[in-house]
Amino acid sequence: ATQYPDTVKLSALPERFYIIESSLLLATTENLTAEEAWEKLLREKTDAKAVTVGFTANIFWIAFTIVNDQPVSQRKILEIDNPQIDWLYVYEANQSNSFSLITETGDKYLFEQRPLLHRNFAIPVYLNAGQTKTMLIKIDKRNSSLTFPIYLWGEKAFHEKSYSENLWFGIFFGTIILCLGYA
Repeated sequence: ATQYPDTVKLSALPERFYIIESSLLLATTENLTAEEAWEKLLREKTDAKAVTVGFTANIFWIAFTIVNDQPVSQRKILEIDNPQIDWLYVYEANQSNSFSLITETGDKYLFEQRPLLHRNFAIPVYLNAGQTKTMLIKIDKRNSSLTFPIYLWGEKAFHEKSYSENLWFGIFFGTIILCLGYA
């Protein structure tokens, strides 16, 4: 698969990495195939890393390459921190620069159809030792407001963050229910 200069090396990553900083970003009103979007991303490289786009009629494509330069296999979690995206497609590049669909999800699908049952969209990414993987994400939430912070997490850090968030949500909503009970 063709790589672009901003390749993410796992050895240099913290446990939580903001993926937009090392990605190509494309906004288009056209409904492209993954291969057409990839060609357009390579042709129209941009330094724009803004992901808070507000009200939009565009479909967004994000591409990035991950290199596992570690001597062991790795499992990372790709998190799209917006649970209200209508349609989300994640593709992986093949050797012939064609793309295969890894996951198709979004808030228009049943919650049980998500790759990981999490309040945000979380997709496991498996990398063998020395493997390079190019990923392409299609985000379709036309005619509404959109933000899409995207993170690449270490598996342990992702689960620790999730447990901590769930604890705080439980305390918050438990307090509200307790207050309503006394009202």
